Amino acid sequence: MEHSPRELIDTERRTILCPRCEEEQPMRDFATLGMSPLYAEMLTPIFRCKQCNHLFAPRQQAVPVMSNGVSGNGNVTGT
Repeated sequence: MEHSPRELIDTERRTILCPRCEEEQPMRDFATLGMSPLYAEMLTPIFRCKQCNHLFAPRQQAVPVMSNGVSGNGNVTGT
């Protein structure tokens, strides 16, 4: 029996699933810990679940490289 892959963040429904209590909640209910804007691009946001106070940082999905040599974040890739 195969399970469909679970997504922590559902951008269409604007919800986040806490990996500890497994309660799906609106994104606005999750607090993010502060981070310096100077380093924000290099850091992964850390979320706090309001239900169980669990701290977690979802893994970021790999950004696909576009055919024109520019990655999804706008940086130029190898020539």
